[in-house]
Amino acid sequence: AYAFLIVAEWLLLGYVLSGLKRAGTPLGGIIGFRWRTVGGLIRLLAWSAGFWLVARFTLTGLKDLMSALHWTTAGEDWRTLALMAPRGGLEAAVWVALALSAGFCEEVIFRGYLQRQSIALVRSRVGGILLTALLFGVAHGYQGVRSAVVITVYGGLFGVLALLSRSLVPGMVAHAWQDASVALLR
Repeated sequence: AYAFLIVAEWLLLGYVLSGLKRAGTPLGGIIGFRWRTVGGLIRLLAWSAGFWLVARFTLTGLKDLMSALHWTTAGEDWRTLALMAPRGGLEAAVWVALALSAGFCEEVIFRGYLQRQSIALVRSRVGGILLTALLFGVAHGYQGVRSAVVITVYGGLFGVLALLSRSLVPGMVAHAWQDASVALLR
């Protein structure tokens, strides 16, 4: 199943890249800054770590609010983990490959391509980020409706990060770390 998901991520990215190529848009222009110095690498890691912390606090607060309203994601979270969490060393290694693929591919697809298209379509940065966040949540609907709501907010946070940092790289790092750590640390 992990290999299938990895292939699906890369095929969808390939479709987006073919559209970018037809439009004459280089992938580097979509991804944003590249570090060339140690200071640039430190800045990249600071954006990623800072975002990850802000997102953790924000999403924990959202989940606490949802629980207070008797609309918890706990059951969906455990079901998703039981279904997808790696069992054993080989699965853990492939899970990390899946997390890296998702971090790269989903950030290019959602924040690099769809967010830019959404902003142009609705002629609003806020509206474009919200529309893309909603699409991100819907794409993760297999995790359950309540979890998709949380993931929609997470997608919005990723959208803001891409806009503020003018790069997809901090989001790629944070996204891959989040996906890898969810299963591996539990």
